[in-house]
Amino acid sequence: MKTKYYYLTISILSFIGIFKATYIGNLDFRYTNLYYYTDLSNLLVLFFYLYSFWKLNSGDIHSYSLNYSNIKFSMTTFITLTGIVYWLLLAPDTLKTEGISSILTLDNLLLHLIIPIMVLFDWFLSREKIQYNKKTIYIPILITFIYLILTEIRVFYGIRISKELLYPYFFLDPSMNTVLTILVYILVIAILLLLIGYLLLRTTSKKIKEQ
Repeated sequence: MKTKYYYLTISILSFIGIFKATYIGNLDFRYTNLYYYTDLSNLLVLFFYLYSFWKLNSGDIHSYSLNYSNIKFSMTTFITLTGIVYWLLLAPDTLKTEGISSILTLDNLLLHLIIPIMVLFDWFLSREKIQYNKKTIYIPILITFIYLILTEIRVFYGIRISKELLYPYFFLDPSMNTVLTILVYILVIAILLLLIGYLLLRTTSKKIKEQ
């Protein structure tokens, strides 16, 4: 009973964070925010927990299927990476250029701190239900690389996030980094995804389920 309300709370907070990050007034939204990994990972959190709340409310989730587990694992990995990359790479730069007030906004704290912590807490609560196979750990990496490829395609066609921005993050921007530096950043992200995934799966008690 308490679990479904926890899921609903995560959904509501995710919605508030995304709304605050994208709404610019007069019923107008900055839809280009959805080019950011942060917003996409939080959007996945919103939809996943709304679906899970609905399933729990109808009494339909007693055990996790492999597909459901894989989605939950990928979502948890994405949102954890979002928090780590922000606080290690992006927040220090924001602190220098815009001051602490830019970091302590409601949407920023929700999307980069509160939601990641709540999702991780839920993972540990439900870890005994998780099923996985040998391919599971690589799913978040594959999806992240698809995101990077789509980012490059968008940039190639000149679709901007704003007048000033083509790339969502400075470490992907070739005008600010060498190609080698960008590749190093991407390699570090891939390693982080593997490490996060490995640590998450180590907490589960289910044996590998092969298909």
